[in-house]
Amino acid sequence: MKRLFALALSLFLATTSLAGPTNDSRPISGAADLCYQQTVRVARGDVEKLSIAACNRALRNDPLTRKDRSFVFYNRGIVQQAMGELDAARSSLERSVKLADRIDLRQLTLAQVAFKQGDYSVAVRLYEQILGSPNASPDIEKRRAVIEKNLALAVSALRDKTQLGDVAMNLAR
Repeated sequence: MKRLFALALSLFLATTSLAGPTNDSRPISGAADLCYQQTVRVARGDVEKLSIAACNRALRNDPLTRKDRSFVFYNRGIVQQAMGELDAARSSLERSVKLADRIDLRQLTLAQVAFKQGDYSVAVRLYEQILGSPNASPDIEKRRAVIEKNLALAVSALRDKTQLGDVAMNLAR
């Protein structure tokens, strides 16, 4: 268990700076821009009084392109993750990824959340997809070494979790 915690902490420290707004994720105006501003606050470490209300308003009321809608879901997921709402963050990020037209920080952030939730098989699948993509964004290419490290940590955590499950099954017999 200590090893899993150490792995999770290492992954968190190695990837904390990865999640955050990019120029691509900034919508033009309206509630979507206010949603983006919440993400900027997360990136600066200002996590007091975060809210996803502007993100929800943008998704409900703003005339968004598919790309902008994807980034509003992404920004909402980042804010939810910072608020500790990992299930909600994962849902938002999954919706963002479904709308994505290429591999970028949206998939990476989803992999981070899956890892934090202990869903190592999903994290491994996403990291492998990210690293194997021929159309990955420059943001991914710049972070390739960290992503490879995260993949190794996720594989190791999955192996440890599987071994713990085997031990528990043997003890139950």
